[in-house]
Amino acid sequence: MKTHARAIVIGGGIAECSLLYHLTKLGWKDVVLLEKCVLTAGSTWHSAGLCTMFSGSLRLMKLLRYSVDLYRRLEGEVGQHMGFKPVGSLRLATSQDYEDWFQHVGAIAQSVGIPFELVDRKEAARLSPLTCEDGILSAAVMPADGYVDPSGVTQALAKGAKQGGAEIYENARVREISLLPSGEWRVVSDQRSGHDYGRRRGECGGAVGARGRKACGGRTADCADTAPVRCLGDWTDGQARS
Repeated sequence: MKTHARAIVIGGGIAECSLLYHLTKLGWKDVVLLEKCVLTAGSTWHSAGLCTMFSGSLRLMKLLRYSVDLYRRLEGEVGQHMGFKPVGSLRLATSQDYEDWFQHVGAIAQSVGIPFELVDRKEAARLSPLTCEDGILSAAVMPADGYVDPSGVTQALAKGAKQGGAEIYENARVREISLLPSGEWRVVSDQRSGHDYGRRRGECGGAVGARGRKACGGRTADCADTAPVRCLGDWTDGQARS
């Protein structure tokens, strides 16, 4: 197990593996991910995997479009099956407020190049035969929406990250995170292999993890949750240089 890295990502779900993958795409090769069990063992494996680009926020819709585009190309890039199916989505408007909202979202979708159509209730019933037309004014259709296997995506992101130079350690529960006088972070983790049990210590420029607060019993919440957002750069005295 490495004892030093530029950044350590804590947790092995889809969010953490995505972060690790994108760090390698930014040229960060010396990065490590620590997972207390195995990849996707937490909430990722039983997620619904729905992939929609419907949003009333321009920035969020752009991010959602990027995610769907990534799912479309990632399987071919890394050679890992993900099961992405662009089956489309249908949302029903049962009031004028909903229709106004759909028109707002449709304008955003048009501005970022995402297929979007507002159809009447007859067309909605044709597209989804189980739909009852009673009380429906219209429907928003996004044909590029779909669903994906969350575990498959996570494994694909992990594979892509490793192809980019990252290292992933499973059965490595994080026990302690502390800030050193040098400005680096010390991360202490368990490393289990078969029946052998040991404790390994590593140092890095930034400790990043959505689940770092729980891993450290809440004692290092500031460094595990807040500081990592700022630490994706050169680290000095706990603050990232701009």
